[in-house]
Amino acid sequence: MQTLATTASAFRSSADGQALVVEDDALERLRLARLVGRAGFEVREAADAVQAIALLADRPVDVVITDWELPSISGIELCRTLASGADRPHLIVVTARDDIADVQEALESGADDFLSKPYRAGELDARLQAARRLVTLRRRLIERGEMYEMALRQRERALALLDDELAVAARVQAELLDQSTRPVAGIECASIFRPAGRVGGDLFGLLPSRPGHVTFFQADATGHGVPAALQAIATVAMLQTLAAREGHRLDPAAAMRELNRRVAAMSPGAAGCTLCLGVLDTRSGIGRLCLAGHPRPLLCRQGERPHPIGRGGLPLGALDEAIYENDEFTVGPGDRLVIFSDGFVESRNPEGQAFGVEGLADALRSGEGGPPADLAQAASRGLDAFRGARLPEDDISMLIITTTGADGDVS
Repeated sequence: MQTLATTASAFRSSADGQALVVEDDALERLRLARLVGRAGFEVREAADAVQAIALLADRPVDVVITDWELPSISGIELCRTLASGADRPHLIVVTARDDIADVQEALESGADDFLSKPYRAGELDARLQAARRLVTLRRRLIERGEMYEMALRQRERALALLDDELAVAARVQAELLDQSTRPVAGIECASIFRPAGRVGGDLFGLLPSRPGHVTFFQADATGHGVPAALQAIATVAMLQTLAAREGHRLDPAAAMRELNRRVAAMSPGAAGCTLCLGVLDTRSGIGRLCLAGHPRPLLCRQGERPHPIGRGGLPLGALDEAIYENDEFTVGPGDRLVIFSDGFVESRNPEGQAFGVEGLADALRSGEGGPPADLAQAASRGLDAFRGARLPEDDISMLIITTTGADGDVS
């Protein structure tokens, strides 16, 4: 029977109206074949199960009508073998047996229907028409399943390609951040970057500036993922162009106004990005700061609670004639300037409460007196303890700057 099972597993559905009659009695086989033919089926005949298997291996059919009593291999065993195939035919068992136990045995063997002898032509025709409908339905389901599998494979290929592209984008973004936060004379800095996805819409770092000064920025594009990352990269690229044009003597407010006009021209009426932009004299510690819809940075002083500096402004692109102004600040010896995206303070705990500026200030105080890297770790620990296992809903980033008194010159 292993041979029969192996052969049956190779069956495939064929065109509608194909039937096989399996009957060892020649006259009964002829009569049954004629009745099946009248029902609209193209009929083939087999005298036993072995011949039936051979015929089906050559060309599968939609319906098999088999007698129970067959030489060598019974019709029930034939049904059991054929039913084990993936694309099995509709199976009808014909027999003089009419005991309920026999009916149950036939159905348990894999038969789809049971016809008792003697039977009327009309009864057989009704069973065959029902079989035709079931075969048609089964074929449609198989076709839909194949279409679904094809669509699923295409989706898996697309997702794999997207995953590869996201991995490349993540590497590019990591390289950009690494280049933007390299050590600078007169400045010590540390950073945190936790994108909500593979890539994020936050970018931050230091720009080339004239000797004794450093230009710092943090951009936070609207949304998440690749679109936000591209928006942030485009904004920073425009900022770098402006800095180069001005000979690296950037005025934050003037640069912000120019950036706003450019972003508004690209996406009229859309708030494309928030931005924190500042210039710091590394010798005197005096700086100028301009904000476009960005959270106010925190100035951390020894023995004092961190306090916000600067004033808000409209996000870039929200209004093409938006007003932006500079605010002066001073970073004294031992002070730390903490610039962060809204994802930091808007992170929520399992109860839905936001971390907030106060929560961030508390966390920063626990790292008071240490270098920027210690302050970054304190902020991370405080946020993680507050948020618990809750996944981030927005990109989280932070840039911490302090002066060392040397001349700053980002090249």
